[in-house]
Amino acid sequence: MKRKITTSFLAIVTALLLSSCGSSSARIDGTFAGSAGKTVYLEQVMSSRNVIDSTICSSNGQWSFKYKFTKKEPVLLRVRMCNSFITLLVSPGEKVEVSALHNIGNSYTVSGSHDSELVADLNRHIMSTHISLDSLYSLYNREDKPAAKSDLYRKIAQKYIDHKRYAIRFLVDNCHSLASIMALYTPMPNGSQVFGEKNDYRYYKMVADSLSPLYPASVMVASLKKDVERFENRTNLAGKISASLAGESVSSPDLHMNDMFGTPHKLSDLRGKVVLLSFWSAATQGSTIMNGELKQVYDTYAKRGLEIYQISLDTDKSTWVGAITAQKLPWISVCDFKGAASPAVGSYNVTSIPFNYILTQKGDIAGKNLWGDELCAKIEELL
Repeated sequence: MKRKITTSFLAIVTALLLSSCGSSSARIDGTFAGSAGKTVYLEQVMSSRNVIDSTICSSNGQWSFKYKFTKKEPVLLRVRMCNSFITLLVSPGEKVEVSALHNIGNSYTVSGSHDSELVADLNRHIMSTHISLDSLYSLYNREDKPAAKSDLYRKIAQKYIDHKRYAIRFLVDNCHSLASIMALYTPMPNGSQVFGEKNDYRYYKMVADSLSPLYPASVMVASLKKDVERFENRTNLAGKISASLAGESVSSPDLHMNDMFGTPHKLSDLRGKVVLLSFWSAATQGSTIMNGELKQVYDTYAKRGLEIYQISLDTDKSTWVGAITAQKLPWISVCDFKGAASPAVGSYNVTSIPFNYILTQKGDIAGKNLWGDELCAKIEELL
């Protein structure tokens, strides 16, 4: 069966072809009505160098920027005036036209950039949803009758459902545009993630699989692929933990990290011992008390074959080394100073600290987050 090529997909392909052989710059012209003499800033999102240019609006509110690309791929830019801004997704060779009233963030139009037009559509829907929900919440808070409050609650819930349905359609229709990444990560009006449920992994993967061949060097795509990998790790580990607690033998992911002297330690080298895999941070309150309890466990069971492999989520080496030295920790202490971004966090689906797993002599997961008498009972069972 032949695949039907949509108009939007053809537009994206055309834009890609044009950008690959055209200009390495883009022009962004705009008019902000009633803004004569005000400063307009051009900012690059996802860059350490945020403000990249600025200009003053003319007497009729006109302004202009020229952006030079370092790579032949779209960039996420922001045009800001005072505390309001407009987000643009601009490709090489484009001539973008932007116009807005004084409050630029609430009402603007954009042309000359397919991806920026998609972003504008997404923002308009989000703004409309915000306004509707604000009105419904206001009515809900003023209503006294239970039946009327219940009806308003259902309308509020339906608004969130409608917003997610719109976002799903947006992803499906525009999965070959980097604008789809914005739809994935833009939060709900109440601050919660639109695509944060377990089954939403498929949408992240769909977008990542669609964009990776088109933008192999994109920072945004690389970040998305890391999140897809984290989703996969969490799903796989959740299945492994369930299987292990049901009595099946499930191997733990291997780790290879350095101690404070730079000596590498592989988790798999501890096969033959029962291992308490502990996640912590020297910067958190109560770490001294927690490690004091672990030292009692270690003193009791180390000679019988227990080892503790403790991973720090600290980002400051001096804080970590100081804690190890002050607390005289006798076990294997390792850290990569990446904090919550450490691959170990994703591999073991660590959502908070302190956190631990207990591993058998074969490296199988035998339990998680066991403390006190429950931890000692499990160690006794495994030794």
